[in-house]
Amino acid sequence: MRPAHTLIRFDGDFVNGGLTAENWSYGLRTSSIPVQSVAGDMAEASALATHWFNTLGGVQPPQVVLKKVTVVGIDAAGKWQKNPDGSFQKGEWQGAIAGLSPQDSQHPLQTAVAITLLTARAGSTGKGRIFLPYSQGALEPDGRLAQAKALAIGTELKDLVNLINASAYLPNVVVASSKGYTSEVTSVKCGRVVDTLRSRRRSQVEQYVNVAL
Repeated sequence: MRPAHTLIRFDGDFVNGGLTAENWSYGLRTSSIPVQSVAGDMAEASALATHWFNTLGGVQPPQVVLKKVTVVGIDAAGKWQKNPDGSFQKGEWQGAIAGLSPQDSQHPLQTAVAITLLTARAGSTGKGRIFLPYSQGALEPDGRLAQAKALAIGTELKDLVNLINASAYLPNVVVASSKGYTSEVTSVKCGRVVDTLRSRRRSQVEQYVNVAL
C-alpha cells in the first residue's frame, strides 16, 4: 500500500478537426500531503497548468489540449481525502491550454511516449512510469523516436518536476511504491519506442467498414 501523498493529475483531450478524438490523463506524486487548504490547492492547480504550458506544452502539438489539473491528498488507504461534508478536499483548475509544438508527422491515436522516473532506491520499488499522450515526428529507420525528440521530451518533464519541487506549497516529486516506499525522483529517462496505451483504447470509438461477399 502506498504511503499518504499528494496526487497531481493532468487531464486533457486530443482534438482533431474541432472534435475530441480521445482523452488522456497522467499524474505525478509528491512525498506527503501538505496542510490542506482549498485556496492553496486551487492556487497550486492553477500554477501547475501554467507550468505544464511552459514545459511539456512545448513538445506537444496544438491538438493536445490540457483541460484540467487536480491537486488532491491521497490517504494511506489509497482514497482521496474528503471534507467533513463528504466532498473531496482538492484543488482543481479547468480551462483549455493547447500544445505549442509545430505540427509534424502524426502518430496513431492511442499511442504514448513512456517516461521512467528514477530514484536513488534500487529495484522496481524505486522506479515509476508515466505515459505522455500522443507523440509526433518522423521515426528513425529502426522505428524509434529520434534521440533529439526523446531528449526534448525528457528535458521538459524534468523541468516540470523541478518547478513542482520549487513550490512553496507542495513537497518534492516522488515515486510512491505500492510496497510502502517513498523515494524522491532524481532523474527521468524517455523511451524512444512509441507505446500502445491500452487504458485509452475506449476513448477512441471504433468504426467499421462493411464489405459484402
